[in-house]
Amino acid sequence: MRSSTIWTSVADTKNLVYYYHTQHNRKLRMVDLKKIDFSPHAAGFLRFALEKRKSQEIEDVTPRR
Repeated sequence: MRSSTIWTSVADTKNLVYYYHTQHNRKLRMVDLKKIDFSPHAAGFLRFALEKRKSQEIEDVTPRR
């Protein structure tokens, strides 16, 4: 889908936390920037997968009789 949004994100600049969800899994995830070593001596680029799996749980909320 060329017109779809791959991910949506928001940054909490006060607490240095980055929140996001992806098009395949709407579960809200976070990255705590305070826990990442940004010093010049840290290893080059830090990469990680945005999602562990491209699916999400579906909760059945159908009322019971």
